[in-house]
Amino acid sequence: TYEKNLNLNMQTKDINFALTLDYEADSNKKIYKADIKTLANNQKFMDALVYSEADVLYLYSADLYDKYLKLTDFKYENYDLNRIKMALIRSLNSEKFTGSKEAMRLDGKAINAYKSSLELDDSNIDRILDNVTTELENDDYFLKSFKDKSQAKTEISKTMTKLKDKLKKKAPININIYTKGPFQDFAMLEINALRNTELYQITKINDNKYNYTFTDKILKTKTEGTITKDNNKISITSKNNLNLVITYDNKKINEVQKIDVTEAVDLEKISKIEQAKMTMNIMSNPVIAKTIFKEIVS
Repeated sequence: TYEKNLNLNMQTKDINFALTLDYEADSNKKIYKADIKTLANNQKFMDALVYSEADVLYLYSADLYDKYLKLTDFKYENYDLNRIKMALIRSLNSEKFTGSKEAMRLDGKAINAYKSSLELDDSNIDRILDNVTTELENDDYFLKSFKDKSQAKTEISKTMTKLKDKLKKKAPININIYTKGPFQDFAMLEINALRNTELYQITKINDNKYNYTFTDKILKTKTEGTITKDNNKISITSKNNLNLVITYDNKKINEVQKIDVTEAVDLEKISKIEQAKMTMNIMSNPVIAKTIFKEIVS
């Protein structure tokens, strides 16, 4: 039973967006609550309370409707992302990486690094993701996170199929990992896609600072910036007029207070008139209306 607090502030050339999130969870009783508040250019954007109990999800936003909405098509699945990550790592371990010693410049300094490379193409994309699918479908601990194991296996298969399609559209994808020193410490990750027309790089400067770049040679664009982590604060700055700051905190609490949702209205049963009112409520927000109008004009 715990609480997480997150504050996010994003600044671009056109907008200053702020979000605060207070999240409470009791994984034994399956009660989850997220209180979300947002500002855009220092004006209220949209606030919402998301609540889940007994695998049913509810949403309340005075900006949208005057009662809790029961979202019948959504279920809170508290699955373990770490098990997905480990399944992927084990699948990659069976693939053949090539290795070579490389002289390179890192943050302006010449270093000797070791380069480990893997190319993803039509054949091994299928093999890697099929192995991940098989492992997750046979992972009883992972499947316990879902209400229906049979449905979970179907969703896993659908997700992996979509992921295969997305990756194959980018293939061939070359993944290069550079390490340095006697303990092979991480130095840089480099991903080339679409025959070197898309290039992603993440470079480690120190334990708390990373530089990143993304280059699209077809669109002739380049995005670059820095990611820094300082205790419970993450800052992302970009030379493309983006500044993102995230602060977070975790703490133990005694319990999550239940919310009375007996008067909740099933979203699927909302009349068209009520749906139209919701749309009008959203459009009456001057910040949202201004944003949509700007997109239409541009």
